[in-house]
Amino acid sequence: VVLGPIAGWVAGLLPANTTGVAQFLVTLPAVFLLLLPATVPMGATVPALLRGLHGRSADSGRGLALLYAANTAGGVLGTWVTVLWVQPQFGLRTAVMACALCHVLAAALLWRSVPDATWDAPAATAATPGSWPIRLQLMVTGGLGIGLEIAANRALAPVLEGTVYTHAALLGVFLIATAMGSALERARPTDSAAGPLGWLALTTVTAGHALIHVREWQEFLRLHLPVSPLGLFLRESLIALSVLGPPCLCMGSCLVRLLTEARRTGMGTGTALAWNTAGAALAGPLMGVLLLPFLGLRHLLWLLAAGYGTAMAWHRGRAGRTRSMMVGIATVLLGLGMPATLGIPDAAPGTRWVNWIHGATESVGVAQSPDGNRVLSVQGRFTMGGTASTNAAARQMLLPMMWHPAPKQALLLGVGTGISLGATAVDPALKAVGVELLPEVLELQEWFRPHNSPSVDSQCVAGDARRFLRQSRVHYDLIIGDLFHPARDGAGALYTREHFAAMRDHLAPGGIAVQWLPLYQLDTAVLRTIVGAFIAEFPETHAWLLRPNLDTPVLGLAARNGPWAIRESDFTNRVPRGGPMRSRLQAAGLASGESVWGSWLAGPRSLAAFAAGATPSTDDRPSVVFQAPFLDSSPTNRPGTLLLEVIDRFAGEGSEFPVAETGGGWGRRLAAYRASRDAFLHGLAEDDLGNRTGAESSFLRSARLSPDFTLGYSHLLTRAMVRSQSDPEGTRRLLESLREARPEQPVAGQLLDRLESATRRPATQ
Repeated sequence: VVLGPIAGWVAGLLPANTTGVAQFLVTLPAVFLLLLPATVPMGATVPALLRGLHGRSADSGRGLALLYAANTAGGVLGTWVTVLWVQPQFGLRTAVMACALCHVLAAALLWRSVPDATWDAPAATAATPGSWPIRLQLMVTGGLGIGLEIAANRALAPVLEGTVYTHAALLGVFLIATAMGSALERARPTDSAAGPLGWLALTTVTAGHALIHVREWQEFLRLHLPVSPLGLFLRESLIALSVLGPPCLCMGSCLVRLLTEARRTGMGTGTALAWNTAGAALAGPLMGVLLLPFLGLRHLLWLLAAGYGTAMAWHRGRAGRTRSMMVGIATVLLGLGMPATLGIPDAAPGTRWVNWIHGATESVGVAQSPDGNRVLSVQGRFTMGGTASTNAAARQMLLPMMWHPAPKQALLLGVGTGISLGATAVDPALKAVGVELLPEVLELQEWFRPHNSPSVDSQCVAGDARRFLRQSRVHYDLIIGDLFHPARDGAGALYTREHFAAMRDHLAPGGIAVQWLPLYQLDTAVLRTIVGAFIAEFPETHAWLLRPNLDTPVLGLAARNGPWAIRESDFTNRVPRGGPMRSRLQAAGLASGESVWGSWLAGPRSLAAFAAGATPSTDDRPSVVFQAPFLDSSPTNRPGTLLLEVIDRFAGEGSEFPVAETGGGWGRRLAAYRASRDAFLHGLAEDDLGNRTGAESSFLRSARLSPDFTLGYSHLLTRAMVRSQSDPEGTRRLLESLREARPEQPVAGQLLDRLESATRRPATQ
């Protein structure tokens, strides 16, 4: 109930560009205090339940093992039921209320229980001198356990999907394996934890070896599990189990033994759990933020194994020196077999990594192909752009810049390679700010020079796009949302009504908000959800195509703070002749007003009809977060299918185009341009299906429809030149049809004359 308002108040304490230590020092105490009323009784639950156990079973340690196993198994059930069912179906607020109701029911069931105070009461009023070593061991093992989870999560990131379901699978496997280790623990109360600690040292290193072969295991599961949401979840769970299963089994056994030893020193179970959890809490910043980026995954796993081995040697003392040495030697030998590149995925075929950074939250790399093109990749799975798509990335900024008559302030949410932000350099009057979540991405900007060189007034900020936008006090002429992979955990929050409302509230008069959508990563249902959320905050939204492309089609939702009124003179008034802006636009395929305004696709009424019945994604019901992860698992998900569906749906809706001039026929020229563009895209689709005749018919129709859209004409010219030797008669017919379609264009006629000359020459000789 209070989380939202207090979070908003805390966020308001910080400037929009606050990062690092300052943000940490403000947000951590606030979150700690906010969650304290719930987390304090949560921590007291297990010790309180232990007091209800019968003395004999508790004293044997078996009662403690079963209770801890049951509690941890409940954590697995809660994780999976909440993420897989309750949150997607009923929303986050309902999920919280359901958890609260479960607590009430549990309290009612236990209300009549009479606690047995003999188990958890310390044997002495003060800790004995022997209790401090066990406290330290509890704390260290808690930190090492979470450190192992952090390392495994990062190493598995290149082969897993990185969605909210991925995190549920990883956490569930971690907990269920630990619970099984606790449930299987049958040691006597006097048994030492040295044995499980030794096995932990060995299995931590073997987890590194399992990571080497995890991709082969993934391919095996991909072939033998069904292509479905359940199959995807099972695949990720089994992959995680192959790596985390053995050490987590040992971890559960080790914790039970350490808790039993703590009891013998006079320490209460609650106190022992507190020390263990304190070590786990410190592991996040220590292992994930400091050691992992500095050491890398291989050396971090070595450090974790060494920590467990040291704890084992401490337990055994001089009497167990031989066993400790044997475990240590085996651990070192196994560790030497781990490659230095552990956690760095294989680069795409034909490329190699030229830089790789293990960051605090993600790993980021730059891959280069033999021709010198470079690609920015997160976790080796998510491509953030590259030099081969420079013009497409530049169009994401250049098109909105052309739609606005004189922008002064621009905000780009998501920087990636920086090529889009660098396009602002052609307008000296425009000051741009780019916000990028991952600092490591900004560190790699130099690998994409000079394609991403921004103006001197532009800047990049490392931070969360939503927080930056909500806290900013600037009103922008352009606010542009980059291509966010909808399936990535966290990215779905950038497609909610609340985020789009923040974009609307920060628009200057006449300003334009744009959200680019990767159609090749969406399906119809998710697209309708996103469109519904956007038009709920921007009713006068228009849809635009980034470029006529079927491999990676991109749709833009654009809304203006004020009415649209497009004139033929807008382009010439905006773009000076002979300047750098004109040259950059020509390089990006935007050499005329027709190429700029011809990217229009649909208007407000058409978009509202398209999204009718869809539930907009919100912060409470982030449907994109839960729907998008399963799109890639569909065998029918072809990149260009959705674009063609959208084009066909909006065909004939050109009356909504916001042209301000009714005379002169410019509106009809734009309509012809769009029809030619759509015919060209259908030709590309036919080409992909291997239908050469259908493709050439569509390209020819595209050439006939508009003199301004020239891609259909140029595609046929290329085909004619390629086939001139193998099929001269077919080439002649193709060029004749092309010359007839566009008689004012001389190239087809020139090629036809050259072809006829070449066919006559052998007969003369």
